[in-house]
Amino acid sequence: NRTHSMTLDSIYAFPFVRWLNANSVLKHVVGGWQLAGIVGVANGQWINVVQPCTYLQSRPAYAGGDPLLYGEDRFRYLNPAAFARVPVNSANGTIGPGNLGKNALRGPGFWNLDLSISKDFKFYERYGLKFRVDMFNATNSVRLGNPNTDITNPTFFGLITTVQPARTMQM
Repeated sequence: NRTHSMTLDSIYAFPFVRWLNANSVLKHVVGGWQLAGIVGVANGQWINVVQPCTYLQSRPAYAGGDPLLYGEDRFRYLNPAAFARVPVNSANGTIGPGNLGKNALRGPGFWNLDLSISKDFKFYERYGLKFRVDMFNATNSVRLGNPNTDITNPTFFGLITTVQPARTMQM
């Protein structure tokens, strides 16, 4: 569930033929160019901070402070000092419920731009060919995955270890 999500797509056919008042030979060279793009923007997905136990995964306690980190290391997303473990029952390995609500936090949001440029070649009235170059994540922006939410793992808790692929292109 993403509360805010927007996708916008557009296609623009370049009017080079009209701008250059092209004759029939030049029309085949400069005509038929198109630029297309898709922009996507969304907020992050819900994340649950968990404290695994023998029965089920339970949620820890909120200790106060800002649960998100805003430092130089953008891969360190959750603030470990804002959460506290709930005591474990030594007899059966279960824990009591923490006060941190379900879906209390959101992961990092993202924006993305995909671009395509193409050229149509017409051979006869019925035959043609299209040459196209596509760029996915054209700006090569980093799209972060959700952080590790297991509070019992001090090394990886709050750390983002997955990112979406970098820019890819195809012709």
